[in-house]
Amino acid sequence: MEEDVIRCGNDLWWIEWWLHHHGTGPGDPRIKDLAVLTQAVVEVLASSQIANQKLGREFRFEASEAVRSAANQFASAQAVTANA
Repeated sequence: MEEDVIRCGNDLWWIEWWLHHHGTGPGDPRIKDLAVLTQAVVEVLASSQIANQKLGREFRFEASEAVRSAANQFASAQAVTANA
């Protein structure tokens, strides 16, 4: 589990580094989208630590939906930027 968290964090740091070094500024909406995506991923990882299985499954489902939504928003922002 700890390795997954570290790998996820490293991947997100790389994405943030890439955004900052490819002409994005602090007002770039992709930075906000990345923050929302990061929060959703943390919620999924935290859900696996909940001892109550029913509550953990419910939280994991909701967190997974948040990840899906955030990933779609992030991808959409990337597509708009790429097409501009």
